[in-house]
Amino acid sequence: MGETRQAQYLSDIVFSSRHLSAIINDILDLSSAETGQYRICLTDVPVRENLERVRRMFAAKAAEQDVQLIIDMAEDDEISIRVDQRALNQMLISLVANSLRHTTANGTIRLECQASDAGLDIAGARHRFRYRGR
Repeated sequence: MGETRQAQYLSDIVFSSRHLSAIINDILDLSSAETGQYRICLTDVPVRENLERVRRMFAAKAAEQDVQLIIDMAEDDEISIRVDQRALNQMLISLVANSLRHTTANGTIRLECQASDAGLDIAGARHRFRYRGR
């Protein structure tokens, strides 16, 4: 196994463990959310990197179910969004997990991300995540 592949596996393990830690923190923070004291930590997050990590996290499960898991994003699109990364990861992981649950064998789950200049967004771009499953 090459060093690049080992580094990728290690990165995926770290990502998964951080997600597990975030789930535990979410459970502990539930009371904060209920009282309106939930803290949002906004950072610039590279969208492609997060989508790829989530895809890799579910790649084995998708293959086991004979489902294609595709990220549909222009190769040259280096989109970053200012968002609470923990919330974004939780949303993407929940989206893919639920999609896998409801997609039949030989199906496709496509995560699509596009940037557009539409709307009154001060930052100049809006981002839309769209799930298409069959």
